[in-house]
Amino acid sequence: MLNNLILLVFLFSSFQLFADGAIGFKSGSNLTSHYIYGNIYTYCPKRSRSHICRMDYLESGDRDKFIHPAIDANKVTLEARHQQGSRRSKKVSFDAVQGESKKYFNLWLGSLLQRPLLRSGKNTINYKLQKNGTIVTTGTFIVNVKASESKRCRDRIYHSQNDSDCGNPGHLCQRYFLEQAYCY
Repeated sequence: MLNNLILLVFLFSSFQLFADGAIGFKSGSNLTSHYIYGNIYTYCPKRSRSHICRMDYLESGDRDKFIHPAIDANKVTLEARHQQGSRRSKKVSFDAVQGESKKYFNLWLGSLLQRPLLRSGKNTINYKLQKNGTIVTTGTFIVNVKASESKRCRDRIYHSQNDSDCGNPGHLCQRYFLEQAYCY
């Protein structure tokens, strides 16, 4: 009897969480990207330098989890087909109890070691859920990324006691955008 009650509570809570049949990213399927930039001038003990800071980010966050109604799976693979024709694939563990990926997918940040799953425009996402290597279900959802107008922040001057800030102002750019409230 207690086991049936626990199962009933679990099914009800899963139904509430996924009442709309949500499959995709927690942040939804219509995302907005923002490109911001601005000039900083850095004065260091031995030299000075001007630098253009640039940042491109998703309004809802650059990382997100994939969600799917309660299904007995332990791995999810997402393959994005971009409007421009390129493809990108990512695979992570899946938590069947929570109905979501155990880790976040990198949706937007590009670096030397990683590439983002999404690009501006229409992204067709094919998903595959597996349990111990056996495919449980597959499907497709669409994520649209709309690029907002780029914004320029006010110029800023920094004085530093560290000469490396004039050579590589990366952390100053992060500080700059925080102080500028991301150009809002």
